[in-house]
Amino acid sequence: MKLAREASIIQKDFVEAVGHHQAGRLAEAEAVYRRVLDVAPDNTDANHLLGVISYQNGKFEEAAELIGKALAGNPAFPEAHNNFGLVLKALERLEEAQSSFARALELKPDYAEAHNNLGLVLMGAGRREEAQASYTRALEIAPNSAEAHYNLGNLFLDAGKLKEAEASFVRALELKPDYTEVYNNLGNVLKDTGRVEEAAASYGRALEINPDYAEAHYNLGNLLKETGRLEKAQASYTRALEIDPGLAGALNNLGNLLRDNGYLDAAEDTFKRLLALDGDELRFRIRKALMLPPIAPSQDHMASRREAMAGAMAAITEEGGVLDDPPHTIGATNFYLAYHGLNDRDLQRAIAGMYLRVCPSLAGETGREQLQGRDSQRIRVGFLSRFFCRHTIGKLALGLVEELDREKFEVILIRAPGKRDDMAAAFDKAADHVVELTRNLESARDVIAAQGLDVLFYPEIGMDPFTYFLAFARLAPVQCMTWGHPVTTGIPNMDYFLSSEALDLAQAQDHYSERLVRHRHLPTFYHPPPAPEEIPSRADLGLPETGRLYVSPQSLFKFHPDFDSVLGDILRKDPEGVLVLISGPTDYWEELLRARFTATFPDQAGRVIFLPRMSEQEFMALNMRADALLDPPYFGGGNTALEAFSAGLPIVTWPGEFMRGRVTGAMYHAMGVEGLVADSPQSYVDLAHRLATDGSFREAMKTGISRNSSLLFENHEAVRELEEFFVQAVAAAHEGRDL
Repeated sequence: MKLAREASIIQKDFVEAVGHHQAGRLAEAEAVYRRVLDVAPDNTDANHLLGVISYQNGKFEEAAELIGKALAGNPAFPEAHNNFGLVLKALERLEEAQSSFARALELKPDYAEAHNNLGLVLMGAGRREEAQASYTRALEIAPNSAEAHYNLGNLFLDAGKLKEAEASFVRALELKPDYTEVYNNLGNVLKDTGRVEEAAASYGRALEINPDYAEAHYNLGNLLKETGRLEKAQASYTRALEIDPGLAGALNNLGNLLRDNGYLDAAEDTFKRLLALDGDELRFRIRKALMLPPIAPSQDHMASRREAMAGAMAAITEEGGVLDDPPHTIGATNFYLAYHGLNDRDLQRAIAGMYLRVCPSLAGETGREQLQGRDSQRIRVGFLSRFFCRHTIGKLALGLVEELDREKFEVILIRAPGKRDDMAAAFDKAADHVVELTRNLESARDVIAAQGLDVLFYPEIGMDPFTYFLAFARLAPVQCMTWGHPVTTGIPNMDYFLSSEALDLAQAQDHYSERLVRHRHLPTFYHPPPAPEEIPSRADLGLPETGRLYVSPQSLFKFHPDFDSVLGDILRKDPEGVLVLISGPTDYWEELLRARFTATFPDQAGRVIFLPRMSEQEFMALNMRADALLDPPYFGGGNTALEAFSAGLPIVTWPGEFMRGRVTGAMYHAMGVEGLVADSPQSYVDLAHRLATDGSFREAMKTGISRNSSLLFENHEAVRELEEFFVQAVAAAHEGRDL
């Protein structure tokens, strides 16, 4: 009778504990489970569920002991095997976890939750196909399992199957509308497919449900950074780190953002915080070595930073180390080197050599044998960029994708994750096939290699970290690039740099690690932009009503310290003139450049106007309002020059030694227009003043440009040259040689 009463009390307590547990009152449930175990220490159910509470509270060792005790009492307990597997997974004892889930399924083959959990362990071990089979089986048994749909979506996302991932995430949300993690990961899919506003909304929904969701703040920061909203991105990273100070990705990306914005001391402090977290001295040294200001205070500062960078590259290369996943752990390129007005070849080679020393897997060889046994008569050309949209690179490359002869070439558009817009749709329509990459470097390389390309063509390398690191691998027999970012890469697997006779001097091979190919025509097929429907007034553009406008509508990092004295002299020569520039993505850039101008031409610095960033139509209207357009030396305009020439607008330019300062001059050469190409600082000042003040001279220049600018646009001869290069380069690769 006494035993029966005790059993009844235990049962009553157990039911009470389960009620608390199911209602989420874990402390109350734990107290009652322990009361049961005080009376019956070997009670299997109480040990099991108390172990589950320990797991929920993060006490994994205690959970393993309790659930292990339950299984000792009842080895044929599938639910306990499943939960024991979860505990072992949390303890990173993955093989044992897999065995526990497998045992649960032996006992209960239709146990959907165990199939799902087994899939998680298999996915963690890189066994993607087996994981997918487990998730699929879970959904066959329980089609309405939001968790299984979510996990399957994550698998598709990791594999680069973005459409399938999106479908799985959407289904998970239909079943569980407040599933925060799904909104976050769906945001990642939408971001990677260029649907920026939808991605922002998805992250926003995750944060509505859980305002303290650090990862969603971090991912929103990534989206804001990629779309140029840098101050908001910084705020998102900062909030993520307030919630989770150990979120390494947020620390890394915040450091990169601070560095790119010119806050080098704050960036270094952030990287030091990351070093304290992960202890990876190698990553810290690389991040620190790559820090260059967007607005250099002086030529001497540039020289000292380059010297320090070269020394750091040599030391790291000699000492070695192991670097994993550089697109994410470093997440930066050496972008600002190109704006120093110097030969970057040796330093670019040193940087690339350092990366290959510490991460040799970057140079995976998968493309040399692809020509053997090919049945296709057409050459397969892959165009790869994240900027196949309304961007400078998109404008320069779209016509090439459209115009390649389809009887000879098959065009595969390979999209790194980036923006989608009307021009992106035009690219997709023009290509024979479109391939979407995810941000997983290994997966992306596999996807590209699977295309069986003959030629892999990069419109730019150096503007985007992911594309830069992809370029290290041998993914096609012929790999080439062109002038979207007009500087050498230093990467051994990049075979050719496509330029033109006017862009690069005959002796310019010394500037490139790639083999320089100089075509007769500029390597682009450029569609001229439409003229503005109306030209806003000066006041509407934020300009003064009087005074001549010397406009240099270039990114502020193009303004080399050597140009300052020229700008000062232009303003001194024309007391009625003002210099008009366009602000950068953050106010700090303007502060840095103003401070430098105040130091280099203090008597005229007050006549410099910075306008806010503007739409394409407003930008064209500003150019049309200018009395003189000024092209910076060392790194001038490319797309901006084409846009100006399409409207017949003259530009003063000063070609230098390197291609990046010769683009506008090359366009004048192509048009056969002379008169605005300077050869010294004084001639630049004189030409700028004459263009702004001599109306007849300005009209003569406009007439010459308008008469001949068609030679720059939609040039089929440029496409034919590119086609001939592809044919010859593929033939040479087939014979095991370079051109």
